[in-house]
Formats: sequence, structure tokens, C-alpha cells
Amino acid sequence: MAASAFSPSHLTGFFSLSAKGSSGAGITLDKGVKTTAEFAAKGAKKDRIAINGNISSAPVSTYIAGEYRRLTGTNRFFRISHSSFFPVGYGFGTSASGALSLSLSLNKLLGTKFPYKKCVKIAAKADLECGCGVSGVLASSIGGFLFRKTPTSKVIKLPLPNSAFFLCVPLSPIPTKNIITSKGQVRRITKAGSECNASFASSPSLSNFCLLSNEFAIKTKIAPPSTLSILKNNPDFGMAQLGNTLFAIAESRKEFEGKKKRMSEYGGVLTAGLSGKGA
Repeated sequence: MAASAFSPSHLTGFFSLSAKGSSGAGITLDKGVKTTAEFAAKGAKKDRIAINGNISSAPVSTYIAGEYRRLTGTNRFFRISHSSFFPVGYGFGTSASGALSLSLSLNKLLGTKFPYKKCVKIAAKADLECGCGVSGVLASSIGGFLFRKTPTSKVIKLPLPNSAFFLCVPLSPIPTKNIITSKGQVRRITKAGSECNASFASSPSLSNFCLLSNEFAIKTKIAPPSTLSILKNNPDFGMAQLGNTLFAIAESRKEFEGKKKRMSEYGGVLTAGLSGKGA
């Protein structure tokens, strides 16, 4: 017996952090993480977790499996398989997508019938406690083009065009924990993110989202020098947060082909659609 669930990837373009939480803007993609969970053989002493076929310690998944054992009283361990379209650690929110899809899968497998919001809460707590994300689980659960101006503001779901193309070049991973636990980096993120939030609020469009993502990456210097140079030469390219990944959005086939040609100079291009749906 096995249970599966899918959660879309959510890419953040810029964000700000404070003691009250996070804010910023991001887009949900139509590709993400599919997770399958089943019971391990009786007598198993630990969970077996694989990401794209490779065995992993996967602290977030381990946390969620343990939480479901605690909540349900079962002593069974699990075999968990995450299949991600995007590479892990490159700013596609794979930790959040994996967490949410696992929480939903275990809810099905164990027949616990937890409400959707509780499954989201379990996944979000795991992602945060393990230092892998701030609000990605919530974003993946809602889906769409999302914006929150301040940590206490409501999340606004912005309209998406009927036709839009997402393209990106993953360059190298950036460990989220290394960034969000650095006081100096958090200060730069908070300042630049607040400025981007204010600018975006006055003109909330996909094109401005990309421009401000570019500006945010340059101001915070999260990216390595080589990526910063690319961004300065291509102001319509954004950078996934947190990951050393270039991205762009096109709203016509002609625009897509032009951006793809420019972006292919820096590596292999991955493409996806934008999605208004959550997990």
C-alpha cells in the first residue's frame, strides 16, 4: 500500500525578514515534487528516504515522518520517495514542496483525515525548524502569483496572464540555512526586500517582479560575482531566492525565444508554466 501527493514549486523573487515573519513576492510553477510514501517492512529501525532515486538524510522529511508517528501513535517507519523536476538547493522551494507533498501523502497512508490546513501546518513547521525555508510551504499550498507587502499583511493573489512562459538556468546551490542564520545577510535582505516590496506594491506585474528580483540580488550580494555580472548585463533576468539560479518570464512566444537564446549562453535552460493552483 502506498500513497502519493504532488506539490508545485514556488519561486521567490525577493523577500524581507523580520521578527514578525517574512514578506515578498513569488510565483508558483506547474512543475514540482511528487512524493510517494509507504510503510517500511515490519522491524525496520528507521525511515528510508530517497530524492530522485538517491538515498538522503532529508532532515525535513525525517522530521515530518516523526511528527506523524507522534500524532498518530504508530511505531511504523516509512519508505519515502521524492521525485523533483527541479534540482534541490537552487531556489525552487523543493524543500517546501517535498515537505507539503510528504505531509499530504502520510495523511492518506495513515488514514488520519487531518484537515488540509493541519497538513500544511505540519509541513511548514518542519521546514522552518530545519532551517530550510520561511514561508515556502504556505505559498505552495496557495499557488499563483503571490505578494505580501509586510509580514502582517494578507497574502495577495495577483492575476496571471493566459499565456506565460517561465525559463531558468540553475547555476549552483545556495544553502538556505547559511543565509537566514547570518545576521549581516539578514540585515541586507531586510533593507533591500523592504525597498522591493514598496516598489512592487505600486506596480505589481510579472515584468516588474523580474526587474526587482534582479535589483534585490544585486543589492544583497547573495549571488557570487559571476552571477552578479550576468544580472547587471541582463536587467530582465531575476535570481531565485535562495539559489544561484537565473530566471525570466515571457508573455509571448517571440519574447520567450529571445530570452531563451540569451539565457542559453549561461547554461542549460529549463522551462515550465506558471500555475494558479496550490497542492
